[in-house]
Amino acid sequence: MISILIATRNGASSIGRTLAALTEQVDPGEPFEVIVVDNGSEDHTVQVVEGFLEKLPLKMLSEPTPGKNAALNRALAEPLGEKVLFTDDDTLPAPDWLLRMRAA
Repeated sequence: MISILIATRNGASSIGRTLAALTEQVDPGEPFEVIVVDNGSEDHTVQVVEGFLEKLPLKMLSEPTPGKNAALNRALAEPLGEKVLFTDDDTLPAPDWLLRMRAA
């Protein structure tokens, strides 16, 4: 299992594109999950992420303590796959990103 961790704060304008790119990944040959940690967003980030609950194997967490490190540490406290990948809420992973990361 591959776990992809994304911390976000007020990322409503960008995280949808990131999650959409993850829906288009080439099959990496093993299951993957996406864990998004909302770090106290004051926009509609949570609603954008919730829109992908049926499109991705997605888990949404919340971390009220400000800071990306606090958000990522919250995700790291969850049961995770054997491989853990980090990405940002404003990146556009190429369709073969998971396949290449698994091969590495």
